[in-house]
Amino acid sequence: MSGDGKHSLNLEAVAAEFETSFLPHRHVVLAVSGGPDSVALMHLAAGWKVSRGGDAPSFSVVTVDHGLRAQSAAEAATVALAAQALGFPHATVHWAGGKPKTGLQAAAREARYRLIAEHLKGNHWQAFATGHTQDDQAETLLMRLARGSGVDGLAAMRRASPLAGDLCLLRPLLKTSKRDLIAFLRARRLKWIDDPGNVTVEFERGRLRAASSALDSIGLVQNHIALSAERLGRARDALDWTTGYLARAAGDAMRIDDLGFAEIEWDKLLELPQEIRLRILVRLLAAIGGGGSQAVSLGQLEAMTIGRGWQSPLGLTLAGTVFSDGTAGRLMMTREYGRSPLPTAEVRPGQTIKWDHRFTVTSGSAHSETLTVKALGPEGVSYLSKTGCCNFSGPKRATVSVPGLWRGDTVVAAPLFGYVADGLAAEGFACCFAARPFSDLGSCD
Repeated sequence: MSGDGKHSLNLEAVAAEFETSFLPHRHVVLAVSGGPDSVALMHLAAGWKVSRGGDAPSFSVVTVDHGLRAQSAAEAATVALAAQALGFPHATVHWAGGKPKTGLQAAAREARYRLIAEHLKGNHWQAFATGHTQDDQAETLLMRLARGSGVDGLAAMRRASPLAGDLCLLRPLLKTSKRDLIAFLRARRLKWIDDPGNVTVEFERGRLRAASSALDSIGLVQNHIALSAERLGRARDALDWTTGYLARAAGDAMRIDDLGFAEIEWDKLLELPQEIRLRILVRLLAAIGGGGSQAVSLGQLEAMTIGRGWQSPLGLTLAGTVFSDGTAGRLMMTREYGRSPLPTAEVRPGQTIKWDHRFTVTSGSAHSETLTVKALGPEGVSYLSKTGCCNFSGPKRATVSVPGLWRGDTVVAAPLFGYVADGLAAEGFACCFAARPFSDLGSCD
């Protein structure tokens, strides 16, 4: 790929970003809405693939039809034709059902990523790429600044981000401006679709774009804001690394049990810098509480810690996690049970599923029925205790919230305790606490 002098897009720099982002994957799905950023991504990827030759991954294209505008189906069909002209298979996925009257953009974004993830999993692919640009980077920082976000919120979007289910989100155009991408499209007489929702002042991002001239006039120019986000990203990565290192080096002062609970010495935690303390707690809450990192409110955590002068949170509950007395004077963190129901899922013979963001559960491969995965609860623990099969050495708060495999109202397997009911072959049943809060975070490169 090389520049032709008709536009300011640095094609060599884009190609270098594609090398880093795309080459680790055998197949990459390009998320293309029809807007200028994603259309440019699709055409740039096609050109890069030709120039790269045989070691480039294969590509396909997916378009999400949100069903929010009358012309959305026709726009998805237009993207399909353009993708197929480049030799890329295309699929349209649909956001079905009712749409919320408030928080529409956030709901649409959640639906978009969920539908794309389902599309990838259905085809056994791992990576997808979006056309996020330098402009998006700058706008995101400003929007989060308006909400009082901390370092993580203000930091740059990563070029490669791991998602649930071993998926990887790639953003190879983060250092490229929308202006340059549009110039690239115009130079080649390529068409795109302008979504009026992107500029309407009804939405926050649209209001920011409407105010771009005023921001430029006081020196808040897009590339400088994006540079700040990038520098904050380096600070975030350093804090992440330090948090993981100190937590792994904590020894007996911090213990994470395979039953999905943790114990910490609160006084030892208070010896660390305040930001590191908060980050350790965020990761523990995300791992123990079953909601993942999105369920942890920094504001609520600050209220529980800083707002209370860093007193022990013994007896409190936050983000699905209960703080109670542990062993040897430690503070124990367990999954909250009883206030809200824990998830229920089905698992086929030989299948492995993720349950409650915390455990992987595998059903035995030597039987033929689909079983239900849900928490053991007091009923399951009582039943297993009566059978005399299991040694419940862990705290009751933890054992009631671990998963079991059920047939109707009867628990037939509790792999964490080595139990499989008579008549079921034990082969293949497994369960593992998979939320590892202090493993390396960040890029999925």
